[in-house]
Amino acid sequence: MTTETTDAVGPHGGRTVDLLRALDEFARTQRDIGNRMAADLGLQRSTLTVLRILEREGSLPLGDLAAALRVDLSVASRHVNALVERGYVDREVCATDRRVRLLTLTGTGHATVRRISEVGAEIVAATFTSWTDTEIDDAVAVVTRVTEALQNA
Repeated sequence: MTTETTDAVGPHGGRTVDLLRALDEFARTQRDIGNRMAADLGLQRSTLTVLRILEREGSLPLGDLAAALRVDLSVASRHVNALVERGYVDREVCATDRRVRLLTLTGTGHATVRRISEVGAEIVAATFTSWTDTEIDDAVAVVTRVTEALQNA
């Protein structure tokens, strides 16, 4: 490896390239699992994400949902329209600002999120059945640290 290449990848040399490859593979695998979960539930992968965000955050205006999804407002709007049509999400008038419409999960939406969580837990339990509690705790710590580092980059 030349000095120029080493400088380009930082003080850790080729390890940063290895980390990037591992993260790329992890992201692809996570997408594949999300696609499999969505197919098992008869949903689109993007639907899983929207429903989980609304479950976690509660009622949100469309702009906040778009920001959480890291997508354009028009993309978020298309997702929401489909979810409203399927009965997973309601649009409600904000009590403090009647110009704002809040997106809220319906009973069906909440039930679907519970099912998403169950399917996800089943996949994780089956995948990591041979891991010890300590190994799982260590993995959680490393993934959390990597996520926080990338969010703060």
